[in-house]
Amino acid sequence: MTVPAVPDVLQVGPLALPTAPLALILGLALWYSLSLRSAERWKVDSALLEGLLNHLLVGVVAGAKLLEVARSPASFLGSPRLLLSVPKGNLPLLGALVGALLGAAIWATTGARGRGAVLPQALDAMAGPLAAGLAVADLGGGDARALPLFGGFLLAALALEVLRRQTTFAGHTALAAVVLGGLVMVAADFFRPGPTVVAGISLLQFIAALAGVAAYAAARWLEAKQGE
Repeated sequence: MTVPAVPDVLQVGPLALPTAPLALILGLALWYSLSLRSAERWKVDSALLEGLLNHLLVGVVAGAKLLEVARSPASFLGSPRLLLSVPKGNLPLLGALVGALLGAAIWATTGARGRGAVLPQALDAMAGPLAAGLAVADLGGGDARALPLFGGFLLAALALEVLRRQTTFAGHTALAAVVLGGLVMVAADFFRPGPTVVAGISLLQFIAALAGVAAYAAARWLEAKQGE
């Protein structure tokens, strides 16, 4: 199946706007603003949530860029302006994930006591907004996966809003977001132009499926613990 790709440049009157950085900035802004708006509904202190968001934002951007630089340091030494480019590919995505985990860990273990106990509920509050932000950010992907990812993450955001009313423990919605996000990435990656590993499955699909299964298993285990 052929899916049309989002153009690399959007022509708005006399302005030619590059899609990738525009989509990334809008996606991050949407995630940030919607997360802060959801603080009251999730009964999370807005100042604490904003601090966590700042740590995650720095971790995501720094992690993605550092791994991109590590992949080809000579390119960045030869052209330092590449440091301002939008990271692309699976390696920066892994760096963003590691950076986010480190950012959350630093936030939870520094500052006011008791932050760690609030972390699962804070992650719940930003799970739906993150899916919505990813939907917009993925429009700048530059290949045939952009529109499937946009549609998939948008549906995931709506599903998480419905599931919010059925949560049974702190962190439930965040784990559900990992499961749904894994499904979206596995499905959308079938439209990829890149190489496969075996039987038409890419490494990204394998990692996304593994993360989704692990999150589902963790959710079932925690749910069972709640019932004891």
